[in-house]
Amino acid sequence: MIRTLYNFQVCQAYHSTRTSSLYNTICSIIKERNEDYFLISDFESTDEIPLLQLTDADDYLSAIDKTLQCFLYHEEKNTDFDFFFYGDDDTFINFKNLDSFISVLSQDELAVYGNLQRMFRFDEILEDIHLTGGPGILMNKKTFKVIAKTIREYYIKDRIFSDVSLALNIKKYNENALDKIKLFPCKNFEQDHRWAHEASPLMSERFYEVTTYHLRSWLKDKNSYEEVLDVYNRLSVYDN
Repeated sequence: MIRTLYNFQVCQAYHSTRTSSLYNTICSIIKERNEDYFLISDFESTDEIPLLQLTDADDYLSAIDKTLQCFLYHEEKNTDFDFFFYGDDDTFINFKNLDSFISVLSQDELAVYGNLQRMFRFDEILEDIHLTGGPGILMNKKTFKVIAKTIREYYIKDRIFSDVSLALNIKKYNENALDKIKLFPCKNFEQDHRWAHEASPLMSERFYEVTTYHLRSWLKDKNSYEEVLDVYNRLSVYDN
């Protein structure tokens, strides 16, 4: 049986809405599948939701250290898994489609899968290809170990973005490696950069095809636990 380890970075500001909804839907499904999940935080747990606090700062930039420290934590603990998934507190997963996708992946190739983006660095003459964190990032354990070792050695941080920080560490490894880590775009790891009022209706023919989906548009104007939970529950009907 192939085992996937799921990690989601969460924050205190959305604990009672996004994190609680994620915990009662996606995380509940993961538990039923006898797989493991970690909610990577920058604060201590105050309720029944289990959090793994890896940083102390509680701001947007803390996502960088949460991401990099997550790799170091599982490397140090030698956590058992075949594939490693890293997402956000607004990442939806269609497990049927994800299982199908993982079933054909190599466990020996150095590769990272997700939604490939080109990040232009504002007024800087620089651009980085990276896999955006919203829909989640997937890799096998061999790739995880290589990236974790690189992070431990170099710990390269972008000025703003956690997913770009991860990409910069991969880029560093690839500079001198003979067997380079490949970044593969996956069309059904969907990144939603639109604002809530621009979001298209939830259409079944679209979400049956989705493997993972960044819920930015659907949660942008949702301010209560009930509203956020309703989005997860509406989408979950397509995971069958």
